Formats: sequence, C-alpha cells, structure tokens
Amino acid sequence: MSKFPSPQNKVLGPLVNPTLAVMYSASLWLGYTAKD
Repeated sequence: MSKFPSPQNKVLGPLVNPTLAVMYSASLWLGYTAKD
C-alpha cells in the first residue's frame, strides 16, 4: 500500500472504506436473517 502515492490513496481511501462498510453491514444482515 505504501507503493501508492498519497494522491492515489486519497482517491482509493474513500472508495475502499464504504465498500468495507457495505460488506460488513451485509454480513451482519445476512447473519441476522439466517438466525430468523
């Protein structure tokens, strides 16, 4: 990750973080619906 210049990290950061958040919330939702 340190290979990327900081401008590229500024672009990738906002894209990666929401993706992880969506995947995390999706896994929680799937786990919740699987119990029910």
